[in-house]
Amino acid sequence: MEFTKVIQTKAVQEWKEKYIDYKGLLRKLKKVQWSIQFRNNQLHETTHIPSPIVPKTMHRNSISAMSAPSIAESANTLLSKVSHKLSNFSHWIHPPSIRRPSIPDLPPRSPITSIELFLEQSSPEEGAFILALDKELEKVTRFYTRKEGEIIYLFEKLKKYHENIRNSKEFKRPKSLASKFLRNSSSLEVPNEQFRSSKYKNAQKKIKKAAFELYRGAELLKNYRHLNKKGFTEILKKFDKITGLNGSEIYMERVSERSFVKSKGLSRLLKEIETFYVDNFDESRSQAIRKLKSHNKKDPHHNAALRSGLCLGLACAFLFFNVLRLQVDPEGPSIDDEMKLHLKFFMGLFIPTIFALLIGIAISWWTKLNINYKFIFELDPRDNLGIYQYLEIPSFIFLFLSFMLYTDLYNLFDLANATRSVYLGVTIVIATLILFCPIRIFHYNARRWFILTLGRIIGSFWFGVEFRDFFIADVLNSLSYTFVAMQLSFCYPLNENDQCSHSVYFLGVSKNIAAPFLSSIPAMLRIAQCLRRLWDTREMIHFNNTLKYLSTIISTVLFWFLLKDVDNMLIKGIWIASQTISSIYTFIWDVKMDWSLLEIHSSNYLLRDELGYKNPNLYRAAILINMLLRFSWVMILFSNDDKYYYIVGIIMPLLEISRRWMWCFIRVETEHVANCNGYRAIKEIHSLFIYSDGTAESNNENYPVNDIGVDEGLEAQKSKFDSILRGWVNRPMSIRVSKTNQRRDYNTRHDMSEELYNSDEEFNDDESGDMTDDIRGSGVKFYASRRLPTLDLEKGKENDSSTL
Repeated sequence: MEFTKVIQTKAVQEWKEKYIDYKGLLRKLKKVQWSIQFRNNQLHETTHIPSPIVPKTMHRNSISAMSAPSIAESANTLLSKVSHKLSNFSHWIHPPSIRRPSIPDLPPRSPITSIELFLEQSSPEEGAFILALDKELEKVTRFYTRKEGEIIYLFEKLKKYHENIRNSKEFKRPKSLASKFLRNSSSLEVPNEQFRSSKYKNAQKKIKKAAFELYRGAELLKNYRHLNKKGFTEILKKFDKITGLNGSEIYMERVSERSFVKSKGLSRLLKEIETFYVDNFDESRSQAIRKLKSHNKKDPHHNAALRSGLCLGLACAFLFFNVLRLQVDPEGPSIDDEMKLHLKFFMGLFIPTIFALLIGIAISWWTKLNINYKFIFELDPRDNLGIYQYLEIPSFIFLFLSFMLYTDLYNLFDLANATRSVYLGVTIVIATLILFCPIRIFHYNARRWFILTLGRIIGSFWFGVEFRDFFIADVLNSLSYTFVAMQLSFCYPLNENDQCSHSVYFLGVSKNIAAPFLSSIPAMLRIAQCLRRLWDTREMIHFNNTLKYLSTIISTVLFWFLLKDVDNMLIKGIWIASQTISSIYTFIWDVKMDWSLLEIHSSNYLLRDELGYKNPNLYRAAILINMLLRFSWVMILFSNDDKYYYIVGIIMPLLEISRRWMWCFIRVETEHVANCNGYRAIKEIHSLFIYSDGTAESNNENYPVNDIGVDEGLEAQKSKFDSILRGWVNRPMSIRVSKTNQRRDYNTRHDMSEELYNSDEEFNDDESGDMTDDIRGSGVKFYASRRLPTLDLEKGKENDSSTL
């Protein structure tokens, strides 16, 4: 495999701009090759000796009329003139038998003894290549030195934080009669671990996760060092092959003196993290290394692909028979009103399943285009599903729903019409068990991740908002049809008052008063998330986002009133106005805020400078399609009968999940671009041992952002209620990411790299970038100079540690 492909597939995508520009160096090396070929051609032309031209035989009468000396003289004169004018084209007129012999190439050059001497004697193209190589070497050295310093500094802070927790009075033995008795007893000794609170265990879990993230970051940096070193080796080999010089031998001596090759701090750091993990979390060294190391083996999962394919194939077979039963026309004589309600119910379950299958397509594209979706969704790199494993879950559910619909349509168990709702209840119960089964089967960890995310969404005002939380909550807004359809499984037996017989008949909003409430649940969850973000950041942008979802709820309620009185033109006009405002509002937010597009001064007109997908027309098409689908409700205005409503009721949810799938496709790409701009490749761990300036900034007070129950100090105790609500995720994170102008809608993974790599004047590397034997090297000193305040857990005071 060519090294260009190797560096594309194995590089840390968030750091790709900081790797050696191998392609750019290849282009400059190509210019060196062209210059050498050009000089060889010039040498051939300047050393060419023209051959004599054999004159054509003249006419016999002319020869006989002239004397021999005059003929010779005129021939020589003609020969000299032609030779002089056509010397550059002699190879066209020379007979093959008298062409000149080949001229040898340029003579071999003397070996390189030093780069400086070579630059004085080299061609402009060769000098430009060496200068570009120096620039890349400096870029790689600077980035590596700073990243190494960052990880070393954070690990030192983590160890100090852990030591403070162990020595804190909060986690010592409680003062009670029992403890006094045990303390005075010489025969009984109870270890302190039995008295540690659940808060201490929670803090230990966070420290354990932080250690894992630091180890993962060190592994990524190790891979960064290896690939760049190999890149310099490969490009210098090509340089030697083209020029015939010994450039790799001389230049690699300069490379070997740089910190990313010479430094031993990273290897020492990996061992120290392993030792820290073993000593504090009761693991053997082999187990600790196995848990710490990320497993990036590419397993094709052929069995999972086979199972997914079988499920989809059988599901399509059942759907074929279902269509035959429906006789294609849903208004056919064999389908009554009760069966239409059953179809609506199953439609509500098929919609999220189809969307999950579409997400599988998006995952395959993200993988192919090196979009690091696993890091964006904070999936465990040691245990996550591949594309085929993921598809097993929606494929199996799709097969189950197809079979249950087949069972219902054909009434395989010969149930009476009054009891056929049992099919609906059985379907919803089994589908729920598939997703929420507590047994460790059927990709338990993936299902657990999804369930925990749903729990975080429901309790978002208490737990804070991460990317996966707001992302899935936004997806739920496109599944409002499903929320309303689920009422059929409960209210169908109450068909006597004819309320449920009209449920879900009009596009997922019914005459039942529960319908607008159920349809608005996803929007209310997003409002809770926006209010939490507003509380955390005090940024009005989140209040504007709250208004967006509030407009959606208002439109839903107005449509319910419209269905109660279809002929009321006043309500209809108000609903059209509110729906128009909501559609425009959400469209602008999708494109401008979620996708970070419509930048006027962008190099990609009306898009943005950095694009994760190469074709800019993809974004333009997405903007147009998103706008059209946002106004798909206009189809309601042209309805004139129940059959049209029925068809629209099937089409609109499918259009909405198609629009949402397109939104997901670009939204994840936008987040990936933001991570690349900020060089974020590991999760945020600063919340364990730094403060947030938050709302106390004006009073010059810093409140702790941890939740381990330590003494916060007098001022913090006065704001205890505020601290409980805001929690450990309270930090100003609604920021504009550099270059993308993306206003974040969730808790970012705070990374110093945004200010770090934009403040080059604050950090000066020495010539060699050496930090081999000094763990407090230049990179560490830079991070220490950021003056991150720490929390003294024993005294409840703030220690402003500028150095380690």
